[in-house]
Amino acid sequence: MKTPLTFLTLLLCLAVSCAPTPDEPDRAENKLQHAPQSQLLTPAQPTRLVKSTLVCGCGFVLFVDGMGGDTNVITYSIPSVATGATQQSHDVTVSANTTGLAAGSYTSWVALHMDDVLKGPLRDTIYDTLSVP
Repeated sequence: MKTPLTFLTLLLCLAVSCAPTPDEPDRAENKLQHAPQSQLLTPAQPTRLVKSTLVCGCGFVLFVDGMGGDTNVITYSIPSVATGATQQSHDVTVSANTTGLAAGSYTSWVALHMDDVLKGPLRDTIYDTLSVP
C-alpha cells in the first residue's frame, strides 16, 4: 500500500525531472528544438511538418518572435500559437506556394520561443528553402 507521502514524493520527482537546470545551461533539457530544423522544398514536395519540442518532453506554450525572407512564397502554420495551448509537441506546417513562380531559390524563416521562468526565453529558428527548377 502506498502512503500519501510516497505519492507526493513521486509527483515531486516527476515535476523536477522535467524542469530545466538553470545552473547548467548546456544541458539538453534547456533547449527548444525543431525536427527537422531546415529542409529543401520542391514543387513536387512543397509541404512538410516540423515538430517543435523541448528535449525534456515537458509541455510548453510556443510563441512567434518573427519571420522573414520569402514569406509570400513559404508560409508557416502554427495552430497552437493562436490558441496559447500548452503541449509537449507543437506541429508547424511549412507550405510553399509554387504557382507561377519563376525558376530559382526562395528562402524563408520563422523564429520561435518558449518562456522559461528560470532562464528566460528559449529560442530556435526554422529555415526553409524552395528550389524551383
